[in-house]
Amino acid sequence: MRVDWHWVFFIFVAALRMTGEAGAVVGYLALAGYVLIWPKRGISALVMAWWLSVLNPGLVSQSGFSAIGRFLVLGACAASLALRSPAWRGAPLPGGVVVLGGILLVLLLHSVLFSHAMDVSILKSVVWFLACAVTYSIWKSMKDEERQQGIDDLFRVLMVTLVLSAPLVFTNAGYFLNGVGFQGVLNQPQVLGLVAAAVSVRYFLNLVCYRNSDHFWSDALVLAMSVAFVLLSGARTAGMACFASILLVLLVSILSARRKWKLQGLKSRKFMLFLTIVLAALLINISTIQAVLEGYLSKRGFEGSLASAYAMSRGRLVDNMLENIDRYSIYGIGFGVSSNEYDRIVVRDPFLGLPISAPTEKGVLPLAILEELGVLGAMILYLISALLIKAFVNGPFTFAMAVFVVATNFAEATLMSPGGFGIVAISLMSWAYFGSNESSRRANVKGCDLTLRLR
Repeated sequence: MRVDWHWVFFIFVAALRMTGEAGAVVGYLALAGYVLIWPKRGISALVMAWWLSVLNPGLVSQSGFSAIGRFLVLGACAASLALRSPAWRGAPLPGGVVVLGGILLVLLLHSVLFSHAMDVSILKSVVWFLACAVTYSIWKSMKDEERQQGIDDLFRVLMVTLVLSAPLVFTNAGYFLNGVGFQGVLNQPQVLGLVAAAVSVRYFLNLVCYRNSDHFWSDALVLAMSVAFVLLSGARTAGMACFASILLVLLVSILSARRKWKLQGLKSRKFMLFLTIVLAALLINISTIQAVLEGYLSKRGFEGSLASAYAMSRGRLVDNMLENIDRYSIYGIGFGVSSNEYDRIVVRDPFLGLPISAPTEKGVLPLAILEELGVLGAMILYLISALLIKAFVNGPFTFAMAVFVVATNFAEATLMSPGGFGIVAISLMSWAYFGSNESSRRANVKGCDLTLRLR
């Protein structure tokens, strides 16, 4: 059996994090050094840096170095790519990096002229640019097989998260934050819900895209587990995004005449048997299933429609954003600035006083962009629309992931916040832009997409 030493290293870093604050610092430094040597493994390192920062505080003590550690790994990725850039040999910069660089210049100018918290906006603009440029550059630098391995590695981290969370289902530690929503090994139920929903989308497509998969039943088992975790987490945003992306893929497959959009697995005997088993289980346990779904949709006993639930959960955030859009419709309040000035908590480093963390909670990404940038927000919305179109052209896997990421941002504006789950969302969107070689996927006659297979 061949040992993947890269994953041995990641396991070692995770073990260091479990030892406490000193181990966390060494772990982040190790990840930064790792990407300086292997820049093409930067996606895995960035996702690992995120993972280390969102562990369940009921299991592992929180680290005060997490914010700086994530910046350190991101900066090391950027430096490693820059040092190896063909631009030093006279080659032009990649078009995507040039576009992102232009957006960064606009954001920096906007921050200086109009932001209500200039240093925070400048910091967040630079970090967002680095996250987008780094993930774009890494995926672009890869050959098709390497890109397949890269997306495989990203989902491996998400899968391991679910597997490690499974034993906590029947323990208090698994519900540490509020005693209701299941968070597993992560710090919030919403985060686990996003992870489980992303895995659900991926494995559902594994089932429906290919007729003769040798891994059909293991994929079906993973799909069942991830859907269960979405429900247990109570993360309605993740669940609705998962449902929306799968539904859109199915609708497009029906309406599209393109070969790559024909979901061959829907006609396979294995899928029909799986569907029969699922329907039978639903019918036999209809009352239990109904109670679970009602509890999931109502979330902690709230009675009312989904629209009412959304208004209750995100209404205050939306109201604050709409008020700011009305008052600052042309120039906005500044990139990454909190809607309410009383909620603007900024953590600064003790040496230079620079902001290293300024968390904001924004409910709807399009509104958040317009609130922060005013009319300039149109360029970000255009960029997201272009990414969706490119993901659609690339095929069902990339389109499903792009739709999932965008849909989650109608309640959690993660795409503009790479400090949290946003780095995973940005990595997925960047991958969706490039996709994978369709002919090599179709050549895999035994079934599942090579880009999405755990080895």
